[in-house]
This record gives sequence, structure tokens and C-alpha cells, in this order.
Amino acid sequence: MKKQPEVTDQTRQRFMDVFCGLYARMPFEQVTVKQIVALAGCNRSTFYQYFHDTRDVRAAVEDEVIDAIRDNLSAFHSDGAHVRAILGLFTAKQPCLDALLGDFGTVGFVERLKQELPAQAQFTGPFTPYLAEFNAATTVALFHLWRHRGKDLPLETILGLIETLHASGLSTLAKSSGTSEA
Repeated sequence: MKKQPEVTDQTRQRFMDVFCGLYARMPFEQVTVKQIVALAGCNRSTFYQYFHDTRDVRAAVEDEVIDAIRDNLSAFHSDGAHVRAILGLFTAKQPCLDALLGDFGTVGFVERLKQELPAQAQFTGPFTPYLAEFNAATTVALFHLWRHRGKDLPLETILGLIETLHASGLSTLAKSSGTSEA
């Protein structure tokens, strides 16, 4: 008897969602297959039909998020597209992204995420890799800080802040908020 693809996909996704919930609350090393299957309401042998171990689940979650950002990036072709793509990610993959960028996330995933963000076309010359890294790193860091602060600003506000910083720089915002450099 063949399994239905929708059921198979749902079961695999359920394992990944449960993993994200656990990983958001505890270090990766403490997440176990036993916890995942118990919370997913499946047995251990079902888990092993989809994944080898918790590392395999984390890799699948990371790949899914990276694929989602690629899909979102392809929908935007303007400056600031990477910021809009992350907005789409926060909407579509929020629990997984919260786990991967959370207190127990890895630098490796952050680096992968930054590699997916496109270098701005206006960057040319010897500073190109530095400027592209600055844009990618600040985007990821500000979304991480926003998440860590309990999403204390509306998503559109943090998005606008990041877009303004990329377009005009910090000094423009400092002047408009009454903050001056000493």
C-alpha cells in the first residue's frame, strides 16, 4: 500500500515544526528524537522514515528556510529586495526562523542566510564585498534584535527602518531623531 504524498509531506513537516518549537526553547544538543516523536504524536520508526537524526531535521529546516528566501527574492527585483524577502520569510516561516535565529541558533545558519542576500548592484570596486556583507549582516542582525526584543515594533516599521538605513545611512536617522554625533 502506497502512502499518499500529502500525508507524507504533512508528517515530515510535523516533525520539522515540532523540532522548531523545541529548538526555539533549548539548545540543539538537548533536542532528542524521543521528544520530537512524542510531541508529533508519531512513533520513532515513522521519524526514521524521514530523518536520520536531529541533525538531519535541523538541516532540512535550514534548507526549507533558505529555499523560502530564494523564492521570496525571486518575487522582488528592486533595491531592498532582500529586506522584503525576509519580510516574506517572517510571515511564512516564522516559527522555524525564530528557532534558527533564536538564542540557540547557529552562526553557520546566519552565514548561510547572509550568503543568500544579494549584493547590491550599486556596489562596485574594492569595497564591494565589505558593503555587501554590511548590508546582509545588518539586515539579519536587526531582524534578530527585533525578534529578541519580543517584536516590539510592528513588522512594517522594522522593515522600513532597515530599508532607510540601507538607502540613507545611520546619520540620516540620527539627525531626524534629534540625536547628534559628538
